[in-house]
Amino acid sequence: MNTYDKLSRLYQRWLQRNKLNPLISADDLLYDHRGGNVTLSNIQEKWLVKFTNVWWKAEDHEHEKSKTEEEKCMELWHDYMEWDKRGFSEFFLHEFGITIHDCITYKQLKLLCEVLIPHAKTYYHPRRK
Repeated sequence: MNTYDKLSRLYQRWLQRNKLNPLISADDLLYDHRGGNVTLSNIQEKWLVKFTNVWWKAEDHEHEKSKTEEEKCMELWHDYMEWDKRGFSEFFLHEFGITIHDCITYKQLKLLCEVLIPHAKTYYHPRRK
């Protein structure tokens, strides 16, 4: 059973227990409540807010899991090397004498970036965190 199935079942049980429309999404229910079309208690509203936050985090997690190694490496380059415009191979060879081969994994490349250029995000992008 995947994450979305688990969350959907949890939400459906919650709707049944609270005698609410089983066909409305959590976002729509919250929107309708804030617009005055549906009345929810403070506890129900807080539960819905927490649930939608968990759903969004699950979406982010599922999206991250679905990325290819190449996509992850490109994001890593964007985070650490955008200011330099060289590729990882050229940068690590010239700056540290390290030869990067095509078989390097995302995790290995990320470790190199974190250890050897940890200041890049804050030094070159002071507003980013």
